[in-house]
Amino acid sequence: MPELSNKVDLHLHSTESDGVYSPTELVEMASSSGLSAIALTDHETTKGVNEAINAGNKFALEVIPGVEISVGYKSKELHILGYFPQKFDKLETVLYDLRDGRYTRIAQMIEILNKMSVAVSWEDIKKEIGNAAPGRLHLARVLFKKGYVSSVEEAFNKYLDRGRPVYIPRLRLKTKEAIELLIECNAVPVLAHPGITSEGVQTLQTLKSEGIKGIEVYHPEHSRGQTLFYEQLARQENLLITGGSDFHGDEKNSTRDLNTTSFLGIDYTYLELLKVFSKKGNTDELRN
Repeated sequence: MPELSNKVDLHLHSTESDGVYSPTELVEMASSSGLSAIALTDHETTKGVNEAINAGNKFALEVIPGVEISVGYKSKELHILGYFPQKFDKLETVLYDLRDGRYTRIAQMIEILNKMSVAVSWEDIKKEIGNAAPGRLHLARVLFKKGYVSSVEEAFNKYLDRGRPVYIPRLRLKTKEAIELLIECNAVPVLAHPGITSEGVQTLQTLKSEGIKGIEVYHPEHSRGQTLFYEQLARQENLLITGGSDFHGDEKNSTRDLNTTSFLGIDYTYLELLKVFSKKGNTDELRN
């Protein structure tokens, strides 16, 4: 096992949402890569958190409970990360409805594909999702495995991305609703990968007024310029700074091996600040 570093990865996905690896497998991979801590942030579920924490005890890796919620902001979709949630029952009650909406959405997308002579069935999806709620990434993997596209990325570009023929918006909370829910559950809400949708100062200030507490500054899909911009903005607005690989385990957003992602982790200091905030509830004395 590599010598333990002071690097952490605060954005990982498991088979409980649309990741390839189980929470235990993720923890083992992260431990082998030399990370000192990770956060499990599955889409609209916290079901894998206990398994990840137990695995963390086995592999001597600190595991931070988390979640990622897709939200509607104006005409686009943003993602909000929530760290250290405590009221899991309350949180899961809302997340259950959001997961349920995923089934309806994927069924409608399959219907459109079938009309386009793309033979994808609900049975194909069931084999892919396991115990997770279905998402576009699951459908993209099915299209790739069945030979309709040459890559998962092509599935999104050709069929599944916004503006493509199969895309259907799904049930989502508004940004303020998601942020308020996370705060009610004692979680720290952080805006995920704002560079993907090129969010600017106005968006960040609006979300701050709605209760956002941090920005995911470091992300594999952020350019160096975007990283510097969001870092400066976070400091200017006195917001927490986080970062993560957004690892899923396949070519969409990441590689298959956590050790070969372009994201090498962020310093443990950022996690310490996140921990302090989760206990104090304010950033007045924090300096990223």
